[in-house]
Amino acid sequence: MDGDGVAVQEKTVKTAATAEKWFGFGSGHLADPELQWPEKTARMWNEHLRGRIGRTADEFSRINRGTQFAVTTYNIHVFLPDDFPISGHLFYIRKLRDNMSVFNYCHCRERKPRAELSKYCGAGYVSVRSKYVLRKLAEVSPLFAPIWEDLKEVDPDAQGIYLADAPAAEWLDSIQPDEQRLYDAFRDGLGAAIAGMETATASKEAMACLVAFERKQDGEPFEFVKAAFEAMVAHAPWFWEFWESYVLYLLRQDMPDWACDVIAVAQRQYPECRMIDRLGILCGLERKDWGRAERHIKRYLEVNPWDDFAMMAYARVAYAKKDYALAADLFKECMEHGRLSSKDMMDCGEALFYARRQKESLDMFESMASHCDPHPLIFNNIGMTMASMGQYPEAVKYCRRALDLDSTFRFAWDSLGFAYLKGGQHADAIPALLKAIELEPNYPDAWRHLLHAYYKNGDADHLESAKAYVGRVLPEELARFEREKGKNIPD
Repeated sequence: MDGDGVAVQEKTVKTAATAEKWFGFGSGHLADPELQWPEKTARMWNEHLRGRIGRTADEFSRINRGTQFAVTTYNIHVFLPDDFPISGHLFYIRKLRDNMSVFNYCHCRERKPRAELSKYCGAGYVSVRSKYVLRKLAEVSPLFAPIWEDLKEVDPDAQGIYLADAPAAEWLDSIQPDEQRLYDAFRDGLGAAIAGMETATASKEAMACLVAFERKQDGEPFEFVKAAFEAMVAHAPWFWEFWESYVLYLLRQDMPDWACDVIAVAQRQYPECRMIDRLGILCGLERKDWGRAERHIKRYLEVNPWDDFAMMAYARVAYAKKDYALAADLFKECMEHGRLSSKDMMDCGEALFYARRQKESLDMFESMASHCDPHPLIFNNIGMTMASMGQYPEAVKYCRRALDLDSTFRFAWDSLGFAYLKGGQHADAIPALLKAIELEPNYPDAWRHLLHAYYKNGDADHLESAKAYVGRVLPEELARFEREKGKNIPD
């Protein structure tokens, strides 16, 4: 009892301490000019940060990615008490710039553009992409370990500011011998991902060319855009943004085959550039070419294993390829980057189910039932999962709720029959399964479940007739029935 009391007291103290360092932005999109920060956060900014960064809270909250600050696409903004000589260390551990942006207070106050940061400068604040990235940073850097301890209970979708303590003096001294070298080597934030190519952001001429090319994409016919691209890369093929812009244009024009051809040309010229693989992932997903997408994903993850886009793409590819164990693990990791879409949550729940992780699957579907609009598939999946877990009366109730929403939902009729079958109500299972088959005549699971219902109900004549039909049109289901006969039916 005393031990539990101490643990609760320690957690309460820790939560209170964290509250003094963590200041949320509130709900809504940070780029919305009508969004007002919580009063506590705005007051903290004016009292502690306005002098350091030289901007008002309102000005900071409205800046989109692509300008000086990447506010809207980063969840966790860590502010140190001052600029410290840690930039090289930060550039090195972040993998790629997308994971974490690094800023110098002095340059922020003076409105200096990023291109002028060629000489060494310290770092005062960093923007971390997600809670997942923060955890990974904490695993490789003592600077982030205490920050993670304070924020590990924060919701992955929360956005806000964390007021960090100064780095430990001993650790700060220990990293100084490598600071300048790491700063010079990793300042551009792309590193190995852009090997063999260059970024247009470092050249005013290249950026002007890119802007002009993208302006053509808005109003010119395809032939003119294609000719402009070919002229552009004939003159300067080493800027990867030129290729990126054209590939994205082709995908917007619903021309994924053309986009794949462009990527193939780019990779023949620059085989080590992994930013081209990032584009290849998009093309593979668009074409539903899972093998192609997976090859590009694996190459890109070699240089940025924390990337939320590539991780989500890999989860979707694994699910499409029915590698449910891998898909489930990847979807669960993606949840630490932020909330999944309804479809991804559904796919995650189903992947967990097929990976035989029914409790986690049920938790996912029940969470959807609590937070999403009523949908027959959600209730159906809860019922199917409960039936697999032996909760038969509850499973029947959820299947009925699905059918109340849509009486023609064939999956729910099959799940209802499966729930009756697993609960030993074999005679009740038969009409539900026949209804599923009426709605989809060659429904594989429903036919297999019906064979089991006839077998367990002792209905030999109907069993033999159904086996003859299934053997002709769904031989794999008949073979599976024979393997399962007399044993536990998993799904």
